Amino acid sequence: MTSNTTQNNLILFDSATSADQKGVAFEVWYSKQHLAVLREVIGASPMTCYASASCNSLSSIIELNDSVDLAKALKVRTLGEAPAKQLERFIAEPIGAQYRPEISDPTELASQCALSYPVFFGVPDHRTQEFNRWYDQEHLEILLRSPYWLACRRFKLLTPHPSGYTHLALHYLSNISALNSPERDEARRTPWRDRLATESWFRGEYRVYHRIANLD
Repeated sequence: MTSNTTQNNLILFDSATSADQKGVAFEVWYSKQHLAVLREVIGASPMTCYASASCNSLSSIIELNDSVDLAKALKVRTLGEAPAKQLERFIAEPIGAQYRPEISDPTELASQCALSYPVFFGVPDHRTQEFNRWYDQEHLEILLRSPYWLACRRFKLLTPHPSGYTHLALHYLSNISALNSPERDEARRTPWRDRLATESWFRGEYRVYHRIANLD
């Protein structure tokens, strides 16, 4: 059983990938230089920071205030001689959200949840309507039966992504066990999903992010 709520903020997704495996210089650069420059543009917009060991990256998801200059935020570039090899940044608008009933304040979820599980899809225009129906009417209804699967916010990308992604599903998990749960197995084995999976575009990118103390 879920409750439906939509947070109306645009988000800025910002991620940097380390150029090596050492980590310390990369973390210092990201927190003390990169985010400092970005903060000058985004102002007081709420930010949640994440680390991904599998992607060797540090990321921030920023709930953009209305006053932020979006074009300027996208243009921030700090690589130079930095210990990072790649920046990923895009703006996305919310298209829906579902939460478990016990989530009383969705605006606090990102700052309290241990794990974020972003899933990216590149959905052709002519398949968007069915994709959205499947995600909202079946997929999330099953996933949110798991006590560890707290919420999912869904977004449409407003700016181009180098990998061609058009949609982001941002899942919030209280425990990594959610990804090995019977609910997830069930959600991935339905006839509706099987039909979609036969189409070439239906190849999502899945990442696991651990929330860390905000770095800026």
